[in-house]
Amino acid sequence: MSNILNEINLMKYLTGYKRGVVISEQLSNINEATLNNCVSQFQNWVKTVKNDSGILGPTGVDGKWGPYTKSAFDKYGLEYPSSLIDVSNFQNYVKNVKKDSTVLGPTGSDGKWGPNTIKAWGKYGSSYLSTRCSTSSSGSTKDTKSDKTDSKSCKRTNIKNFEGINTCLADSTKSVKLGDSSVTDCAAFVNAFSDKVSYVGNAWFTHDLDSAGKRKFSVYTKVSDINKEYARRIFNVIWGEGGWEKASSVANHVKTLQKALIPNQSSLKGSLAKGDIVGIYYPSSSHHVEAFYQAATGKDGKGNSITPSYVKTAGNSMVKGSDGYPKLGKTWNSGRIWSLNTHLGIVGEIKNGVPIIFHNIGGTVWADPLGKLQGDGKIMWIKQP
Repeated sequence: MSNILNEINLMKYLTGYKRGVVISEQLSNINEATLNNCVSQFQNWVKTVKNDSGILGPTGVDGKWGPYTKSAFDKYGLEYPSSLIDVSNFQNYVKNVKKDSTVLGPTGSDGKWGPNTIKAWGKYGSSYLSTRCSTSSSGSTKDTKSDKTDSKSCKRTNIKNFEGINTCLADSTKSVKLGDSSVTDCAAFVNAFSDKVSYVGNAWFTHDLDSAGKRKFSVYTKVSDINKEYARRIFNVIWGEGGWEKASSVANHVKTLQKALIPNQSSLKGSLAKGDIVGIYYPSSSHHVEAFYQAATGKDGKGNSITPSYVKTAGNSMVKGSDGYPKLGKTWNSGRIWSLNTHLGIVGEIKNGVPIIFHNIGGTVWADPLGKLQGDGKIMWIKQP
Protein backbone atom coordinates (compact mmCIF):
# COMPACT_ATOMS: atom_id res chain seq x y z
CA MET A 1 0.00 0.00 0.00
CA SER A 2 2.84 2.41 0.84
CA ASN A 3 4.32 1.92 -2.64
CA ILE A 4 0.96 2.77 -4.24
CA LEU A 5 0.63 5.89 -2.10
CA ASN A 6 4.16 6.92 -3.00
CA GLU A 7 3.34 6.52 -6.70
CA ILE A 8 0.16 8.58 -6.29
CA ASN A 9 2.06 11.31 -4.45
CA LEU A 10 4.79 11.29 -7.07
CA MET A 11 2.17 11.66 -9.81
CA LYS A 12 0.65 14.60 -7.92
CA TYR A 13 4.09 16.09 -7.62
CA LEU A 14 4.96 15.63 -11.27
CA THR A 15 1.57 16.98 -12.28
CA GLY A 16 2.54 20.15 -10.40
CA TYR A 17 0.99 22.23 -7.70
CA LYS A 18 1.04 25.50 -9.65
CA ARG A 19 -1.89 25.38 -12.07
CA GLY A 20 -0.54 22.43 -14.05
CA VAL A 21 3.07 23.58 -14.29
CA VAL A 22 5.28 20.49 -14.10
CA ILE A 23 8.27 21.08 -11.86
CA SER A 24 10.55 18.66 -13.65
CA GLU A 25 9.79 20.21 -17.04
CA GLN A 26 13.29 21.61 -17.58
CA LEU A 27 15.48 19.05 -15.84
CA SER A 28 18.61 20.10 -17.69
CA ASN A 29 18.06 23.81 -16.92
CA ILE A 30 16.58 23.90 -13.43
CA ASN A 31 16.41 27.51 -12.34
CA GLU A 32 14.11 30.14 -10.90
CA ALA A 33 11.94 29.99 -14.02
CA THR A 34 10.81 26.47 -13.11
CA LEU A 35 10.79 26.55 -9.31
CA ASN A 36 13.10 28.46 -6.95
CA ASN A 37 16.05 26.11 -7.48
CA CYS A 38 16.95 22.46 -7.28
CA VAL A 39 17.01 22.63 -3.48
CA SER A 40 13.37 23.70 -3.54
CA GLN A 41 12.67 20.84 -5.91
CA PHE A 42 14.16 18.33 -3.50
CA GLN A 43 12.38 19.90 -0.52
CA ASN A 44 9.05 19.85 -2.32
CA TRP A 45 9.58 16.18 -3.23
CA VAL A 46 10.19 15.35 0.43
CA LYS A 47 7.07 17.26 1.43
CA THR A 48 4.65 15.98 -1.23
CA VAL A 49 5.94 12.53 -2.19
CA LYS A 50 7.48 11.32 1.06
CA ASN A 51 4.75 13.24 2.94
CA ASP A 52 7.26 14.41 5.54
CA SER A 53 7.14 18.16 6.00
CA GLY A 54 8.21 17.81 9.61
CA ILE A 55 11.78 16.86 8.73
CA LEU A 56 12.16 20.17 6.87
CA GLY A 57 11.59 22.08 10.09
CA PRO A 58 9.86 25.44 10.48
CA THR A 59 11.44 26.86 7.30
CA GLY A 60 9.83 24.20 5.07
CA VAL A 61 10.33 24.61 1.33
CA ASP A 62 12.55 27.68 1.34
CA GLY A 63 15.10 26.81 -1.35
CA LYS A 64 17.98 26.96 1.14
CA TRP A 65 20.37 24.17 2.02
CA GLY A 66 20.46 24.13 5.80
CA PRO A 67 20.66 21.50 8.52
CA TYR A 68 17.00 20.47 8.09
CA THR A 69 17.38 19.84 4.36
CA LYS A 70 20.67 18.01 4.99
CA SER A 71 18.83 15.72 7.43
CA ALA A 72 16.13 15.14 4.84
CA PHE A 73 18.75 14.12 2.29
CA ASP A 74 20.44 11.78 4.76
CA LYS A 75 17.08 10.06 5.24
CA TYR A 76 15.62 10.13 1.73
CA GLY A 77 18.46 10.98 -0.63
CA LEU A 78 18.92 7.50 -2.04
CA GLU A 79 15.19 7.33 -2.81
CA TYR A 80 15.19 10.57 -4.81
CA PRO A 81 13.99 9.55 -8.32
CA SER A 82 16.58 9.72 -11.08
CA SER A 83 13.90 11.21 -13.36
CA LEU A 84 14.29 14.43 -11.35
CA ILE A 85 18.07 14.50 -11.72
CA ASP A 86 20.11 15.62 -14.70
CA VAL A 87 22.15 12.41 -14.60
CA SER A 88 24.80 13.45 -17.11
CA ASN A 89 25.29 16.78 -15.36
CA PHE A 90 25.63 15.06 -11.99
CA GLN A 91 28.20 12.64 -13.39
CA ASN A 92 30.17 15.55 -14.85
CA TYR A 93 29.96 17.27 -11.47
CA VAL A 94 31.48 14.22 -9.79
CA LYS A 95 34.21 14.00 -12.41
CA ASN A 96 35.06 17.68 -12.90
CA VAL A 97 34.17 19.35 -9.61
CA LYS A 98 34.75 16.57 -7.07
CA LYS A 99 37.60 15.19 -9.20
CA ASP A 100 36.44 11.62 -8.59
CA SER A 101 36.09 9.60 -11.79
CA THR A 102 36.83 6.34 -9.96
CA VAL A 103 33.46 6.13 -8.23
CA LEU A 104 31.67 6.23 -11.60
CA GLY A 105 33.49 3.12 -12.78
CA PRO A 106 34.41 2.28 -16.39
CA THR A 107 31.18 3.68 -17.83
CA GLY A 108 31.98 7.19 -16.59
CA SER A 109 29.63 9.97 -17.70
CA ASP A 110 27.25 7.83 -19.74
CA GLY A 111 24.02 9.54 -18.67
CA LYS A 112 22.66 6.31 -17.19
CA TRP A 113 21.45 5.77 -13.63
CA GLY A 114 23.33 2.58 -12.80
CA PRO A 115 24.85 1.15 -9.60
CA ASN A 116 28.02 3.25 -9.89
CA THR A 117 26.07 6.48 -10.28
CA ILE A 118 23.82 5.53 -7.37
CA LYS A 119 26.94 5.02 -5.27
CA ALA A 120 28.25 8.40 -6.37
CA TRP A 121 24.89 9.97 -5.50
CA GLY A 122 25.10 8.61 -1.97
CA LYS A 123 28.55 10.15 -1.64
CA TYR A 124 28.14 13.46 -3.46
CA GLY A 125 24.40 14.00 -3.93
CA SER A 126 24.12 16.30 -0.96
CA SER A 127 26.87 18.64 -2.12
CA TYR A 128 25.57 18.48 -5.69
CA LEU A 129 22.07 19.60 -4.72
CA SER A 130 23.39 22.33 -2.44
CA THR A 131 25.55 23.87 -5.19
CA ARG A 132 23.91 22.77 -8.45
CA CYS A 133 21.82 25.91 -8.83
CA SER A 134 24.69 28.35 -8.41
CA THR A 135 27.51 26.58 -10.23
CA SER A 136 27.79 24.46 -13.36
CA SER A 137 29.30 21.00 -13.59
CA SER A 138 32.66 22.57 -14.43
CA GLY A 139 32.57 24.61 -11.22
CA SER A 140 32.03 28.00 -12.88
CA THR A 141 29.16 30.39 -12.23
CA LYS A 142 26.15 29.68 -14.41
CA ASP A 143 25.04 32.13 -17.07
CA THR A 144 21.60 32.96 -15.76
CA LYS A 145 20.57 34.78 -18.92
CA SER A 146 21.43 31.75 -21.02
CA ASP A 147 19.49 29.48 -18.67
CA LYS A 148 16.37 31.61 -18.92
CA THR A 149 16.51 31.50 -22.68
CA ASP A 150 16.93 27.72 -22.71
CA SER A 151 14.13 27.17 -20.21
CA LYS A 152 11.67 28.84 -22.58
CA SER A 153 12.77 26.88 -25.63
CA CYS A 154 10.24 24.14 -24.98
CA LYS A 155 6.84 24.29 -23.36
CA ARG A 156 5.86 20.87 -22.15
CA THR A 157 2.49 19.68 -23.43
CA ASN A 158 0.01 18.68 -20.73
CA ILE A 159 -1.84 15.53 -21.84
CA LYS A 160 -4.87 14.28 -19.95
CA ASN A 161 -4.23 10.82 -18.44
CA PHE A 162 -0.59 11.09 -19.54
CA GLU A 163 0.59 13.71 -17.06
CA GLY A 164 3.94 12.01 -16.52
CA ILE A 165 4.94 12.41 -20.18
CA ASN A 166 7.65 14.99 -20.88
CA THR A 167 7.24 16.04 -24.51
CA CYS A 168 10.27 18.33 -24.27
CA LEU A 169 12.59 15.30 -24.34
CA ALA A 170 11.92 14.62 -28.04
CA ASP A 171 15.12 14.40 -30.10
CA SER A 172 15.50 14.49 -33.88
CA THR A 173 18.43 12.05 -33.86
CA LYS A 174 17.29 9.19 -31.65
CA SER A 175 14.38 7.38 -30.07
CA VAL A 176 13.54 8.84 -26.64
CA LYS A 177 11.30 7.57 -23.87
CA LEU A 178 8.95 10.40 -22.86
CA GLY A 179 7.55 8.63 -19.82
CA ASP A 180 5.14 6.02 -18.56
CA SER A 181 1.38 5.88 -18.04
CA SER A 182 -1.15 3.45 -16.65
CA VAL A 183 -2.98 3.83 -19.98
CA THR A 184 -1.61 1.15 -22.32
CA ASP A 185 -3.70 1.71 -25.46
CA CYS A 186 -2.00 3.39 -28.43
CA ALA A 187 -5.24 4.90 -29.74
CA ALA A 188 -6.04 6.40 -26.33
CA PHE A 189 -2.77 8.32 -26.44
CA VAL A 190 -3.49 9.67 -29.92
CA ASN A 191 -6.97 10.74 -28.76
CA ALA A 192 -5.49 12.48 -25.73
CA PHE A 193 -2.64 14.19 -27.57
CA SER A 194 -4.55 15.42 -30.60
CA ASP A 195 -6.52 18.64 -30.23
CA LYS A 196 -8.54 17.87 -33.38
CA VAL A 197 -9.93 14.39 -32.87
CA SER A 198 -11.52 12.68 -29.88
CA TYR A 199 -12.04 9.19 -31.28
CA VAL A 200 -9.88 7.18 -33.66
CA GLY A 201 -11.08 3.67 -32.83
CA ASN A 202 -8.76 0.69 -32.73
CA ALA A 203 -5.59 1.16 -34.78
CA TRP A 204 -6.88 -0.96 -37.66
CA PHE A 205 -10.16 0.96 -37.98
CA THR A 206 -8.67 4.47 -38.04
CA HIS A 207 -7.63 4.20 -41.69
CA ASP A 208 -11.29 4.03 -42.81
CA LEU A 209 -12.81 6.32 -40.17
CA ASP A 210 -13.70 9.64 -41.80
CA SER A 211 -13.88 11.30 -38.37
CA ALA A 212 -10.17 10.61 -37.85
CA GLY A 213 -9.19 12.90 -40.71
CA LYS A 214 -8.37 12.96 -44.39
CA ARG A 215 -6.02 10.34 -45.79
CA LYS A 216 -2.84 11.88 -47.20
CA PHE A 217 -1.05 8.62 -47.97
CA SER A 218 -1.73 4.89 -47.70
CA VAL A 219 -0.11 1.70 -48.93
CA TYR A 220 -3.50 0.00 -48.72
CA THR A 221 -5.27 2.01 -51.43
CA LYS A 222 -3.22 0.77 -54.40
CA VAL A 223 -2.23 -2.85 -54.00
CA SER A 224 -0.86 -5.19 -56.63
CA ASP A 225 -3.03 -8.10 -57.76
CA ILE A 226 -0.62 -10.66 -56.32
CA ASN A 227 -0.79 -9.07 -52.84
CA LYS A 228 -4.56 -8.69 -53.11
CA GLU A 229 -4.85 -12.39 -53.86
CA TYR A 230 -2.59 -13.18 -50.90
CA ALA A 231 -4.87 -11.07 -48.66
CA ARG A 232 -7.95 -12.86 -49.99
CA ARG A 233 -6.49 -16.28 -49.24
CA ILE A 234 -5.51 -15.25 -45.72
CA PHE A 235 -9.04 -13.97 -45.15
CA ASN A 236 -10.54 -17.24 -46.42
CA VAL A 237 -8.39 -19.26 -44.03
CA ILE A 238 -9.37 -17.12 -41.04
CA TRP A 239 -13.04 -17.34 -41.98
CA GLY A 240 -12.74 -21.09 -42.49
CA GLU A 241 -11.22 -21.47 -39.02
CA GLY A 242 -14.21 -19.75 -37.48
CA GLY A 243 -12.80 -16.25 -36.91
CA TRP A 244 -9.60 -14.50 -35.88
CA GLU A 245 -9.59 -15.93 -32.34
CA LYS A 246 -9.08 -19.44 -33.79
CA ALA A 247 -6.63 -18.55 -36.56
CA SER A 248 -3.43 -17.49 -34.81
CA SER A 249 -1.54 -19.84 -37.16
CA VAL A 250 -1.81 -17.29 -40.00
CA ALA A 251 -0.15 -14.45 -38.08
CA ASN A 252 3.13 -14.87 -39.94
CA HIS A 253 1.30 -14.71 -43.26
CA VAL A 254 -0.31 -11.41 -42.25
CA LYS A 255 3.12 -10.08 -41.29
CA THR A 256 4.58 -11.27 -44.59
CA LEU A 257 1.87 -9.36 -46.45
CA GLN A 258 2.57 -6.27 -44.34
CA LYS A 259 6.27 -6.44 -45.12
CA ALA A 260 5.54 -6.60 -48.84
CA LEU A 261 3.64 -3.31 -48.56
CA ILE A 262 6.12 -1.30 -46.46
CA PRO A 263 6.96 2.00 -48.18
CA ASN A 264 10.34 3.73 -48.19
CA GLN A 265 10.15 5.55 -44.86
CA SER A 266 12.38 8.48 -45.85
CA SER A 267 10.07 9.20 -48.80
CA LEU A 268 7.30 10.08 -46.32
CA LYS A 269 9.19 12.99 -44.78
CA GLY A 270 7.61 15.64 -46.98
CA SER A 271 4.12 14.30 -46.35
CA LEU A 272 4.25 14.41 -42.55
CA ALA A 273 3.10 17.49 -40.66
CA LYS A 274 2.74 18.10 -36.93
CA GLY A 275 -0.53 16.62 -35.70
CA ASP A 276 -0.81 14.01 -38.46
CA ILE A 277 -1.98 10.57 -37.33
CA VAL A 278 0.00 7.60 -38.64
CA GLY A 279 -0.82 3.92 -38.93
CA ILE A 280 2.14 1.77 -37.92
CA TYR A 281 3.12 -1.80 -38.68
CA TYR A 282 4.53 -3.01 -35.36
CA PRO A 283 6.08 -6.48 -35.85
CA SER A 284 5.96 -7.51 -32.18
CA SER A 285 2.23 -6.91 -31.85
CA SER A 286 0.01 -9.82 -30.84
CA HIS A 287 -2.96 -8.37 -32.76
CA HIS A 288 -2.03 -9.03 -36.39
CA VAL A 289 -4.76 -11.59 -37.12
CA GLU A 290 -7.36 -9.69 -35.10
CA ALA A 291 -6.56 -6.46 -36.97
CA PHE A 292 -6.63 -8.17 -40.36
CA TYR A 293 -10.03 -9.81 -39.92
CA GLN A 294 -11.80 -7.00 -38.06
CA ALA A 295 -10.66 -4.36 -40.54
CA ALA A 296 -11.91 -6.55 -43.40
CA THR A 297 -15.35 -7.06 -41.87
CA GLY A 298 -15.55 -3.59 -40.31
CA LYS A 299 -16.71 -5.10 -37.03
CA ASP A 300 -15.05 -5.10 -33.62
CA GLY A 301 -14.76 -8.05 -31.27
CA LYS A 302 -18.33 -7.52 -30.03
CA GLY A 303 -19.81 -7.52 -33.50
CA ASN A 304 -20.37 -3.75 -33.62
CA SER A 305 -20.00 -2.18 -37.07
CA ILE A 306 -17.23 0.41 -36.91
CA THR A 307 -16.22 0.93 -40.54
CA PRO A 308 -17.63 -0.12 -43.92
CA SER A 309 -17.12 -3.81 -44.61
CA TYR A 310 -14.99 -5.03 -47.48
CA VAL A 311 -17.15 -8.16 -47.50
CA LYS A 312 -20.55 -8.38 -49.21
CA THR A 313 -23.32 -8.90 -46.68
CA ALA A 314 -27.03 -9.57 -46.66
CA GLY A 315 -28.43 -8.52 -43.32
CA ASN A 316 -25.99 -9.79 -40.74
CA SER A 317 -24.64 -12.59 -42.93
CA MET A 318 -21.77 -12.66 -45.38
CA VAL A 319 -22.68 -13.43 -48.98
CA LYS A 320 -20.84 -16.48 -50.27
CA GLY A 321 -19.40 -16.83 -53.74
CA SER A 322 -19.29 -19.90 -55.99
CA ASP A 323 -16.12 -21.06 -54.25
CA GLY A 324 -17.96 -21.23 -50.91
CA TYR A 325 -16.06 -18.31 -49.38
CA PRO A 326 -17.46 -14.85 -48.61
CA LYS A 327 -17.53 -12.42 -51.53
CA LEU A 328 -15.50 -9.24 -51.35
CA GLY A 329 -17.25 -6.04 -52.42
CA LYS A 330 -16.82 -2.92 -54.54
CA THR A 331 -14.09 -1.39 -52.36
CA TRP A 332 -12.01 -4.50 -52.82
CA ASN A 333 -12.60 -4.48 -56.55
CA SER A 334 -11.36 -0.88 -56.79
CA GLY A 335 -7.81 -1.97 -55.98
CA ARG A 336 -7.82 -1.46 -52.23
CA ILE A 337 -7.43 -3.77 -49.28
CA TRP A 338 -8.27 -3.07 -45.67
CA SER A 339 -5.67 -1.67 -43.29
CA LEU A 340 -3.53 -4.22 -41.50
CA ASN A 341 -1.68 -1.95 -39.04
CA THR A 342 -1.94 -2.79 -35.37
CA HIS A 343 -0.45 0.42 -33.99
CA LEU A 344 -1.03 4.17 -34.10
CA GLY A 345 1.10 7.23 -33.53
CA ILE A 346 0.96 10.97 -34.06
CA VAL A 347 3.51 13.47 -35.32
CA GLY A 348 4.22 15.25 -32.05
CA GLU A 349 7.06 17.46 -33.24
CA ILE A 350 9.06 18.50 -36.28
CA LYS A 351 12.63 19.14 -35.13
CA ASN A 352 15.45 20.12 -37.46
CA GLY A 353 13.11 19.18 -40.29
CA VAL A 354 12.64 15.65 -38.93
CA PRO A 355 9.11 14.42 -38.12
CA ILE A 356 9.03 12.83 -34.67
CA ILE A 357 6.37 10.23 -33.98
CA PHE A 358 4.88 10.10 -30.48
CA HIS A 359 3.32 6.72 -29.70
CA ASN A 360 2.29 4.60 -26.73
CA ILE A 361 3.53 1.01 -26.48
CA GLY A 362 1.96 -0.77 -23.53
CA GLY A 363 2.06 2.28 -21.27
CA THR A 364 5.45 3.63 -22.35
CA VAL A 365 5.29 6.68 -24.59
CA TRP A 366 8.11 7.13 -27.11
CA ALA A 367 9.24 9.98 -29.34
CA ASP A 368 10.83 8.41 -32.42
CA PRO A 369 12.30 10.18 -35.44
CA LEU A 370 10.99 9.03 -38.82
CA GLY A 371 12.74 5.78 -39.76
CA LYS A 372 13.76 5.00 -36.16
CA LEU A 373 10.54 3.79 -34.60
CA GLN A 374 10.70 1.48 -31.61
CA GLY A 375 10.46 -2.23 -32.43
CA ASP A 376 11.30 -1.56 -36.08
CA GLY A 377 7.87 -0.05 -36.62
CA LYS A 378 7.00 1.25 -40.09
CA ILE A 379 4.53 3.95 -41.10
CA MET A 380 1.92 2.53 -43.49
CA TRP A 381 -0.51 5.45 -43.83
CA ILE A 382 -0.91 9.13 -42.90
CA LYS A 383 -4.07 11.05 -42.03
CA GLN A 384 -4.54 14.76 -41.40
CA PRO A 385 -7.21 15.39 -38.74
